[in-house]
Amino acid sequence: MSLVNYKGLHLYSNWCQNGPEDAVYNCSPSGWMQSSQFANWLENVFIKHTTKLEGPKLLIFDGRNSHLTIPLFEMACANNIELFCLSAHSSHALQPLDIGVFKSVKNAWRNVLKDYYRDTGCKNVDKITFPSLLKNSRKLDVSLEQMQLGDSRALVFAH
Repeated sequence: MSLVNYKGLHLYSNWCQNGPEDAVYNCSPSGWMQSSQFANWLENVFIKHTTKLEGPKLLIFDGRNSHLTIPLFEMACANNIELFCLSAHSSHALQPLDIGVFKSVKNAWRNVLKDYYRDTGCKNVDKITFPSLLKNSRKLDVSLEQMQLGDSRALVFAH
């Protein structure tokens, strides 16, 4: 499942068409995830995909204060989710998946973009086109096994 967070004040329906069936769409003025987008992701992506797992779950996220709200803590508590907040401005070095796993996803996405640019002659991707590229790039999905093999530091956080 994907969460797409566009930069914008309003989310238009044509920005959400022709994408992956399970994608959740949102927007924020800056394009960065804020508390409402984080709560939306927590509820509609993370909880939806971890609800069947037994025992507590650990969610590691960056130290942006905009993510932290009382309703978010209550939602996490109600769903047996432990929140672990990394120090601000350190996630690039501390997040175990950024280096070993998402690097390969970023490279694969760059190839999707190169193919699109070559095939269309376009020099950028607009918000209407983005969902279809995302849908056609499902090969970018990462399994738990790939995460564990991608970076040994991921194993420390996976247990």
